[in-house]
Amino acid sequence: MDILNGFSGINLSWVKEWQPLVGSVLGSIFGFGGIILTLRYNAKKDRALQQTKIDADRHLAVEKELAERRGLLIVIRAELENYLHELHSMVRPVGEGTNRDLLVPPSLYPPIVFEANISRLGSVGGDVALIVVKAYGMLPGYANIIDFVIKGLRRYEKIDQIGSGNFAIPSIHAPTIEKATSQFVLVITMAMDAIDNELKKLPATGS
Repeated sequence: MDILNGFSGINLSWVKEWQPLVGSVLGSIFGFGGIILTLRYNAKKDRALQQTKIDADRHLAVEKELAERRGLLIVIRAELENYLHELHSMVRPVGEGTNRDLLVPPSLYPPIVFEANISRLGSVGGDVALIVVKAYGMLPGYANIIDFVIKGLRRYEKIDQIGSGNFAIPSIHAPTIEKATSQFVLVITMAMDAIDNELKKLPATGS
């Protein structure tokens, strides 16, 4: 039934003429509103995806930094441990019978790992970096200490320097060598302990 037939005596012909246009306009308005809602939804979704990517990139960056920091601490500790092993070996006599000598090198090998990574030391933490630098800073002084000790011992007996460059010192002088190198052992041990504590603090990667 035509809803306009109920209005008798009123000329509503103009309404019939404009009805399609009004319907079209209303449809456009509601359609446009739907488009706006869709655009807003998509924009919100895009922002969420972008934030997810930013968070993922940030997480990967943190993971990478932690892995590099852990790796640096481990390789420096390994080099310090080698120095400590060498220092302990100096006071362990080698040979047989009464001809047991201490083999004491005139100098320590260069700190290859430390020198290759010195620019990255700041990443291991201020306190740890400080004690690590102190330990490595003492190493060059080893040669002077041993030279002083050898000159003192040679006043009383012959000290040979064998083919490898090591001094062959009678084992009776082990306490003298141990005392001469004790500060090196102490500081290196402290640096290794500091590294161990720092490694324990680092969160596990891949979590």
